[in-house]
Amino acid sequence: METRRCGFSRGSSSDRLKEEQENKIAENIYDWWISGKSYKQWYAEKFQQMTLDFGEEM
Repeated sequence: METRRCGFSRGSSSDRLKEEQENKIAENIYDWWISGKSYKQWYAEKFQQMTLDFGEEM
């Protein structure tokens, strides 16, 4: 009996990241780790550039 795999070639995988993506993820994890900040604070500063708080409105 022949086993058939549909959709992908033998060497490909739908859930496999490219090496460049894996490197970027690793860099971000390392950057967060050495920052000493909570993940939420680090993420806000790195990707959301923090939320502006203008205090009470006039």
